[in-house]
Amino acid sequence: TRATLRRWATEGYMPYGYGARIHPVRPPDRARPGERLRVTVDVENLSDRTWPKRADPSSAIKLGLNVAAAGAPSTGSLRGDLLPADVAPGETVRLSIDFAAPAVPGRYELRLDLVEEGKAWFSDWGFPPVTLLLQVG
Repeated sequence: TRATLRRWATEGYMPYGYGARIHPVRPPDRARPGERLRVTVDVENLSDRTWPKRADPSSAIKLGLNVAAAGAPSTGSLRGDLLPADVAPGETVRLSIDFAAPAVPGRYELRLDLVEEGKAWFSDWGFPPVTLLLQVG
């Protein structure tokens, strides 16, 4: 629509539904090797579309986590909570992900992103993941 084009011209292009802002809520910054941790975030829908709640995890929008040694590429990703309800533009939802701290002591990066399974990571569309530092040891 004209309104969408005008918004893209003034605020930047935002593909279908992939605009998000991730705010960590008291994230852990230290852990023992193998310790079970939980990261909780508030996620704001910055797009002009409602994110639908889907019961099927293979097509749902979820919180994702990549853990990597500081400055190194990630070796895999984990998935967390599904959306608890539809999230309209401008609304915020709280999501969490549980994981085990790496077994090897060191400094790690936790990269939090949203993913629409089977389609794309939100960061693929220009919304960078939030990176937290975790000291293990």
